[in-house]
Amino acid sequence: MGDSGSLMIGLVNSILVIKFINVASDASVVVPIQSAAAVGISILIVPLFDTLRVFAIRIFNGRSPFTPDRNHIHHMLLSKGLGHAAVTLICVSANITFVALAYAGRSLGSTYLLLLMCAIGFAAIGLLYYSSQRRKQLVVTRRSMKGELTGSKIDFQGCYPYAGSIHSGSQLRFIQLI
Repeated sequence: MGDSGSLMIGLVNSILVIKFINVASDASVVVPIQSAAAVGISILIVPLFDTLRVFAIRIFNGRSPFTPDRNHIHHMLLSKGLGHAAVTLICVSANITFVALAYAGRSLGSTYLLLLMCAIGFAAIGLLYYSSQRRKQLVVTRRSMKGELTGSKIDFQGCYPYAGSIHSGSQLRFIQLI
């Protein structure tokens, strides 16, 4: 699909949700929906929450919010060993669950309902983040020609490290697999 296609789908979805909020909250509609704003936001909760969370992480780390990384929800699920179909099914199921929760709890009011959905979203992301395995890294530390201690990390995500010995001359001081 690419960036243009996904941006177009996001634009159309957001326009339809804004239209839904405007129409469903009007009292002259045949079936008005209480808390139309919370129900409308629940339709976009997974991509909206993921985007805001990733932007906040990037800004907190001092990077541009538009730099690419692997902090998105689908990347976390893929790194747990799930396939693309399973990740898609989980994200769509979570979105449908949020919509059903918002529709069932529409009598609570928009504020409480949005707070409840945010709390559930943060709890789910926390469980996903802390239940995932950390990527293994090989840390090699050595002395440079000037005597300074330098280090480099080699990421082993998705591949298996070589179990043999590593030879890089007499300057090699420390090897650690973390």
